[in-house]
Amino acid sequence: IKMGKKLENNGKVVSIEAEPINFDKIKKSVELNELNNVVLENVACSSKNGFMDLYLSEIPGHHTLVKSKYRDFEKKMKIKSETLDSILKRNGIKKADLIKIDVEGAEDQVLMGAKETLKKHPKILFEAWDGGFLKKIVNILKPFKYEIKKIADTYYLAY
Repeated sequence: IKMGKKLENNGKVVSIEAEPINFDKIKKSVELNELNNVVLENVACSSKNGFMDLYLSEIPGHHTLVKSKYRDFEKKMKIKSETLDSILKRNGIKKADLIKIDVEGAEDQVLMGAKETLKKHPKILFEAWDGGFLKKIVNILKPFKYEIKKIADTYYLAY
């Protein structure tokens, strides 16, 4: 919402949310704010096109595509998944300037599905819970000559 307002007619925001209830909340907020420059995608952004399990958390916004030692999930649902490259291409977006990834431990999967996008070197804001997560992301971004800077506790900027 903030980026959509800030950009006005000078760019687009692509908002990707896999979980249907969260997606509906984002959609209503975009409509209430009359943002015509926000594209909404109700899919999981991942390394492949198809269908995946989304592990559901009792905490809104903490759903994930990957089980981890950090959280215990009892419920899951099958959802459609697409690569970032596919999503951007389908929406006619040739270049992304900024990518913000907050996918609860599946950041590496998003980046693996963004090889064409990464060639154009957008800035990337992402979260890495620990050194293992960070190493996976560094290895994916290395061929694209990214620098990575820690900007907060578990948050990083790749540029």
